[in-house]
Amino acid sequence: MEEQIRRIVTSAVGEAHPSPLRYYHVCHWQNGIRCLHPRHTRRAHPVFLTVAGEVLATGLSPRQWKVLTRRIIYICRMTGLHNRQVGS
Repeated sequence: MEEQIRRIVTSAVGEAHPSPLRYYHVCHWQNGIRCLHPRHTRRAHPVFLTVAGEVLATGLSPRQWKVLTRRIIYICRMTGLHNRQVGS
């Protein structure tokens, strides 16, 4: 499951084309894991990680990947999102 999460997040970050000078968060939005500006909405939704675009551009460290993966798995299991997004 960790490899599947890594592919999904890597794809979401790639689609966001992060600017090093802005902040982004990896979240569950519109039935998928996305990488968006933190102020893309005022609606409550699951957020897995918030970091500067510079961090996304250079790549997450192994520790950051571990924390992010565990957080996604935990939140998805607790909310039932895992059936729709990252598999069971």
